Amino acid sequence: MLTLEQGAKYFIVAWIKNWSMRTLIDAMDGVSGPVTDERLEKLTKQFPFLPSNVNWYICKKGRGQQTKAAMPDIDKKLNDALWDAKDNEQRLSFYTYVMKLKTNKAIHTRKYNSVDQKQHNKEMKENSAAYESYKLSRAYFKKSQGRDWFTVK
Repeated sequence: MLTLEQGAKYFIVAWIKNWSMRTLIDAMDGVSGPVTDERLEKLTKQFPFLPSNVNWYICKKGRGQQTKAAMPDIDKKLNDALWDAKDNEQRLSFYTYVMKLKTNKAIHTRKYNSVDQKQHNKEMKENSAAYESYKLSRAYFKKSQGRDWFTVK
């Protein structure tokens, strides 16, 4: 297991290379197995700058959130400093700030609030249904023209 200083440096390197949060914790504890609550609890005790919510590490079909996308939710000030830095050496110097972070309560920000999210999901389902209907009608139209290879003429 890494020390707090090494973990903070890994966190900055993960941002520079845009690793996923899953790749980051796999590198930090040397285990590439499933993300369990026990494993995550052990890691967040060792590294308090890591978010404690398991969804950060298993979203996007198990790959996890990208660190550049997750950083504003973890710490906005650090995110701005990392983007404004001139080179990677300057970015790595921020590890002392990362060591002091306590972001166990960081939450995902959502693009829509809950009412808008329901409306968005409804519109996406309707759009998907309309597109599927269109594809079926086009396939039927083409088949009924008598030029289809699989139609008995």
